[in-house]
Amino acid sequence: MPIPLENIGWRASTNQKPFYKKMEDEKIFGGGTGQGRGYIWGFALALGYILKKRSEKQPNADTGFLRVFVSFTDKEKYPLYFDFANFIFDHYALGDSTSEKFKDMDKIAEAGIEFLMSESEKQGLPNVDMSQIIQAVKDQTQPTTT
Repeated sequence: MPIPLENIGWRASTNQKPFYKKMEDEKIFGGGTGQGRGYIWGFALALGYILKKRSEKQPNADTGFLRVFVSFTDKEKYPLYFDFANFIFDHYALGDSTSEKFKDMDKIAEAGIEFLMSESEKQGLPNVDMSQIIQAVKDQTQPTTT
């Protein structure tokens, strides 16, 4: 059951708006304000999925801050973004209804942003170093060899 197009106006929620703003201001993900937020949310969703984590705290629906899919349904411009989100919605998000699946996607993305926040704090740098984030993800997802 792919993400229904009538829900294209669904707004992602987060409890971490100040960190999203910091990431936008650093322009690590490029794009304008709305598009930068969309990239950050998509990256956070991928992180949550890769790390197999969900936030323990449900992001607050009252603070819906981003119409995620409006900008990224242009398959020529963003060939994988919508497909990846559909994959998460179809095969990984928990819930019996579209609304429940969207809420779970928020929790997955929130876990990704919590990971970014934690790693950013560990780095102690003025701007987030994405190469260190990627290494931290590798360290947590690849089996150790002896």
